[in-house]
Amino acid sequence: MEEDDFLEHLVLLKTICLSAEAKDEPHVVAVASKNTYGDNRPVPIASLRLSVLPMISLDGFEFIPPVAFELKSGTGPVYLNGQHLILEDDEEYEARGGWLAEESLSSSAVVEEDTVTTFNSS
Repeated sequence: MEEDDFLEHLVLLKTICLSAEAKDEPHVVAVASKNTYGDNRPVPIASLRLSVLPMISLDGFEFIPPVAFELKSGTGPVYLNGQHLILEDDEEYEARGGWLAEESLSSSAVVEEDTVTTFNSS
């Protein structure tokens, strides 16, 4: 993990969805991630209800790890879909056999990892 110390990590949240087995009650999803003031308290980002809004697509929700998602109300299950991005130097990426298109030459390359997270209230 020491080699990861100088890489930039991002968590991109794309979708929040209720399971078909979820109760028809409000489900509030919150995220705790360090903000510009150094606070790390949970902030609600979505309120879902099976009969009204069972799924929401998000765009532009980027978090710097560590990130914690919490189900503040509701019993779930709730599914989260997103990506874990690791930004590397171009030289390191190309040395491992990576390829960048001409129009995307920049100071960093992106390595993606899709993730789906499921959680229930405890």
